[in-house]
Amino acid sequence: MKVQDTVTFIVTQNYGRPHTWSLPRWKVYLGAAVTLLVVAALTALSLSFLLLFPHYQQSRRQLRDLERERDALRQQVLSANQDAYLAKDRGVTVMAREEPAPEAEYVVPTSASPEPYAPPVRISSLSSRLTRNLLELGFVMVSQDHGRGNRGGFLIAVLENQDIMPPEFVSSPHVATNDAGFPQSYKEGVIFPRVVETLQFRRTVKLESADSYFTHVTVYLFSPRGGLIAKERFPLDRSVFHSDRVAGPAKPSKA
Repeated sequence: MKVQDTVTFIVTQNYGRPHTWSLPRWKVYLGAAVTLLVVAALTALSLSFLLLFPHYQQSRRQLRDLERERDALRQQVLSANQDAYLAKDRGVTVMAREEPAPEAEYVVPTSASPEPYAPPVRISSLSSRLTRNLLELGFVMVSQDHGRGNRGGFLIAVLENQDIMPPEFVSSPHVATNDAGFPQSYKEGVIFPRVVETLQFRRTVKLESADSYFTHVTVYLFSPRGGLIAKERFPLDRSVFHSDRVAGPAKPSKA
């Protein structure tokens, strides 16, 4: 190797002993070029971050606003689903029609009479058992049409204590509820599959104290898109909360 093609580095420590490294000139040039490229890339990335950071913050704010708007719309849809289900359950149909003439006699056709809503899945019975401070609820879902009208969905059980004001509501699984105890987020419920004949489910709720009790439990069934499929409300026997015995099946009560 020629002398003019070699670069020598000499480092002398405090005690005077030198350390030398000899490298070919092309390696020194290559290392310097790579170092410059790395420094230039890091500088470009830093400048790009400084230029794009305000746009990133604005996008995050817009995303948060959209999420809040989505949550508000979801709550409105769930409330509308509850009102629609209650209207179907009571057999009330709102029909827009013109005002008849005073001399004409309006006759309601028999075919226009509203038909009560028949949910594809029905909750037939509920049993309850208290073991120490754990309240276990068991109920049976029965298909009304051999699985043709349901494709599974989400299940939420809401316990009520109507003996206090305002009423106390505890859901299983835990979801937020409105003042009437209606779940606000159906997707946080327990997923259940398509019901062809019957399907048994159990839920367990931990009581906060020895004096805790509930008067009713309401079971909600939501479709995968959030529609309210069925709703059943059962009374709870007060004696269940004073013993560890199994209570018999309860019959649904009208909400």
